Amino acid sequence: MSTKLTYSEAQAYLADLAQRGELGPMAEEWVERLAAKAWPWFRSSEKLDDFLQGLFPGTHAGGWSTTVVIAEPAVDHLVNYGELWVGPVFSEMEVRRCHDNVACLYAEGIIDEVYTGFALTKDGMWRSHSWGMRLVPGENNEPVWEVIETTEPRLMYFGVPDPEFDEDPNPDLLPYFS
Repeated sequence: MSTKLTYSEAQAYLADLAQRGELGPMAEEWVERLAAKAWPWFRSSEKLDDFLQGLFPGTHAGGWSTTVVIAEPAVDHLVNYGELWVGPVFSEMEVRRCHDNVACLYAEGIIDEVYTGFALTKDGMWRSHSWGMRLVPGENNEPVWEVIETTEPRLMYFGVPDPEFDEDPNPDLLPYFS
């Protein structure tokens, strides 16, 4: 079952994972490899790095992220409205095709929302990612949200509903998420 976490719950959750050895630092050779590249699209937003590093010290590899440069309106939206989730249900689809995978699930009516943001992997790196969300019957048949992961296991998710799939999207955000 998926669980939406507060920042303090997420911090405790990650501390527990680290203590059990399930969340480790990024491999030094991976950090060196990224640092040696002159690829500007591997630098993420400094504001987003500072935000994630402040919440979860030791993650996000000191500012490196496998994502494109993110426009400030999108960063502001993520920082202000991002949700933290754990406990995904795995629905294996194509690796490295997360956005296409969840777009297909959404089009088929299998999921109710497409989320976009970042997912934390066991090496402590937040990676640009999209995942699905669906409502399922919970306790006493009350609907609860469930994270649907389509690529590989992730430890935590931080993101927002993707405005590209919103019936009434915010026109100011749409260009930054499409």
